[in-house]
Amino acid sequence: MKKITQIISPYFYFNLYVDLKLKIFGLRLYHQKLQGFNIEYWDSKSEKPSLILIQAFAAESKFSWFKQVRILSKTHRLIIPNLIYFGNSSMESKSHHLADQVNALQELINHLNLANFSICGASYGGVIAAELALQNQAKTKKLVLTNTPFKYNLESDIQVVLDDLKIANKPLLLAPSNHKALYLLFRLSYFKNPHVPTFIFRGIFKNLYLKNKADKQKLIATATEDLTALKTKEYPFKLPILLLWGEHDRLAPVRIAEELKVYFGAGAELIKISKTAHMPNFEKPIKYGKLLRDFLVKEK
Repeated sequence: MKKITQIISPYFYFNLYVDLKLKIFGLRLYHQKLQGFNIEYWDSKSEKPSLILIQAFAAESKFSWFKQVRILSKTHRLIIPNLIYFGNSSMESKSHHLADQVNALQELINHLNLANFSICGASYGGVIAAELALQNQAKTKKLVLTNTPFKYNLESDIQVVLDDLKIANKPLLLAPSNHKALYLLFRLSYFKNPHVPTFIFRGIFKNLYLKNKADKQKLIATATEDLTALKTKEYPFKLPILLLWGEHDRLAPVRIAEELKVYFGAGAELIKISKTAHMPNFEKPIKYGKLLRDFLVKEK
C-alpha cells in the first residue's frame, strides 16, 4: 500500500522528472565517504571547466539547479553536492556550523582532485560559496552569489517578515514544520505566487523537509550566529564576481547586493533580475541560466 501511495503522489513524478533531466544532460549521482563526512553529489565528469553549484537552504541540491543544467552542461562539468543534512549527506560528529559545510565541500574538492573551478551559490549556499572561494583563491576562477544573506544582512529584515507572517522565529520560517508553513515560504520566495496547488506541498514536505528537520532548524539557528561573526571578516578577492539577484527579495534584499558590489570593488558585477524575489533561478530560469553562462564563459 505504501508503494502504491508513493507512485500516485505528484511528488513521485516531479522527483522522477528532475532525476531524468539531470541524467539526460550527463549527470550521475555518487556517494562518497570522506574524512568525517558522507557526501552525496551529482557530477557530469566531463573534461570541461568545472562548476560547483551550491544549493539554497531547501530540499536537495538537484531541486535548486535542475532548471539550469541544460544550458550550463554545454560549457561546464557540473558538480552539484548535497550539503550536510540534505539528501543523504551527513557527518560523523554532528555539528551545525557553516564551517562544517565548507569543510565537507573542501573534502569533496580534494577527493575529486580539482585543479581549478568556478563556484555559484544561492542564498545560504552563497555564504558557503564565498567561504570556499576564500580558502581556494588560487583555484577559484569565478564566483557567483545569488540572493545571499551575506556580510550586510540585517536580522531586522527577517523580523519584519516574521511579524507579517506571524511566525515565531527564523528556524520555523526557513525550515518549515508543516506543509502549510512550506507553502508560505514558497510564496515569500516568489515575486508572483507560485502556481502550485496547496495539496502538492504535502508530498513535497513529507518527502523533502521532514527528513532531518531538527538538524535543519539547528543549521538556521547556528547560521544566524555565524553570519554575525562573518560581517567583520575580510574577503580580499582578486577574481571576477557576479552578484545575480532577484530584485524584489525580502529575505536577502537587493540592498545587500549593492553593498557587496561596493565592497568587492571593480571585479564585481551586479545584475538585478526584475519581477523575481528570492529564487530568480526558479522564476526566470532561462534568463538566469543565460546570464550565469555568459558570465562564466566570457574572458576576464
